Amino acid sequence: MSRLQGMTGVQRFVRGLAIGLLPSLAGAQGIAPPTAPMVTVESCVGSERFELHAGADSAVLDAQDRAGVQSAMLERYPAFGRDGAALAAVVLWRKPETGWVYLALKAHPDKPGKLCSAASFAAGVFDFSAALQRKYFLGQRS
Repeated sequence: MSRLQGMTGVQRFVRGLAIGLLPSLAGAQGIAPPTAPMVTVESCVGSERFELHAGADSAVLDAQDRAGVQSAMLERYPAFGRDGAALAAVVLWRKPETGWVYLALKAHPDKPGKLCSAASFAAGVFDFSAALQRKYFLGQRS
C-alpha cells in the first residue's frame, strides 16, 4: 500500500493544502510557482462549496497557529464552540471578492473521512492576521 493510500481523507486534504505552501514560498523567493492544486471544501450545512488553490490563496495553519486562532474565535464568537465538535483544521484563505477569511474545518457529519467548513470568520477582526499572512504567504516568520 502506498503512503497516500494509507492516509485518511482528512490527512490527504491537509497534506494537499500544505504542499501548496511550497509554490507560494517559491514565489516569494522570485521563483515562478507551478500551478497551485485546487481543493474544494463543502459547507457542513447547505450546499455552498469553496474552491481553494493551495498555496496561492489558502494555507492550512500549523497546530500552534490553529490553536491560537481557534482560541481567538471562541473568545470573540462563543456560540461557535457550543456544538462541542473539535476543529480538524483552520485555513487562512483569500476569498475572491471578499478578502482574507479563516475557514474552520470539522469532520463532515455525513461523509466519513472528509472535512467541511463549519464557519468562516473575517480575518481583519483579529490583530494577528497580518502576521499570519506574512508567515504563510511571504515565507516570513513572525
